[in-house]
Amino acid sequence: DDGGYGDPGSTADVMLAIGANRIDGSDWTTPNGASILDYWSQDNAAAYAAQSPAAAAKLLLAVKAAGADPAAFAGLDLPAVVNGNYDAATGAYGFSNWDQALSMLAVAAGDDLVPSAAADLLAARANPDGSWGFMSPRDAGDTNSTALALQAIRAAGACRRAPVVEDAVAYLKQAQNDDGGFNYTTDDQSDANSTAFAIQGLIAADREPAGAYWGKDDITPVDFLLSLQIGDGADADSFAYQTGGASNALATQQAVPALLRTPFVDEDDLATCYETYLPLVRGSVQ
Repeated sequence: DDGGYGDPGSTADVMLAIGANRIDGSDWTTPNGASILDYWSQDNAAAYAAQSPAAAAKLLLAVKAAGADPAAFAGLDLPAVVNGNYDAATGAYGFSNWDQALSMLAVAAGDDLVPSAAADLLAARANPDGSWGFMSPRDAGDTNSTALALQAIRAAGACRRAPVVEDAVAYLKQAQNDDGGFNYTTDDQSDANSTAFAIQGLIAADREPAGAYWGKDDITPVDFLLSLQIGDGADADSFAYQTGGASNALATQQAVPALLRTPFVDEDDLATCYETYLPLVRGSVQ
């Protein structure tokens, strides 16, 4: 009844989903007239943004997707919050690769250049196999962190054939399961969320996740994700987390942007790229 979805993270995911479908958040209302934007009281928004740099950045991306102004939202200037988490001496936004990648994506979403030191740091954190983990280089790589970092690197100006991009795509290819989908690591059953993240990463990398190259016995990541949609009953049209599972809210929320071919990085930020992923070292346009 308050316009939200039980907690800030889920509410932000729904904002990203409806934004991918070009629905304004002010039009996404409950029967009593509360919109999803109304959920975000100043206390709600401030508490969530203070959880981590990743949370602040995700909120900025969600607010923009839902058609609101991130610079004046629930009493917050979200671009200022995100920029306030940046350490110019190290290039870091917080501690994790999710802090780093989501903050870079939030900066790009605000039409600002991603700091070259930030892009350099994230690229340097990649594992030898082209992956990123949540806290790599200390963590082994996983598909979710890799797909997110790949989008951030592209937002910073990397071309589709930049080595850091090609290595990440190669990691995702070898991590793909025989059913066409992806899981978080490489030793578990494919799931909706990991597959959705991989699809978004591949789209940002200018690869075609519905194409033959990504088919396993002609089942692509898009085919696998669609196979998780529940066909009938009370939960019809929602998505299960894994094959044979029940309706899952987070799986449904995160499947929508992937199926609408909407990564976290805006298409305009992919239109021009450079020979190097460093946005302040301008090479010839590719």
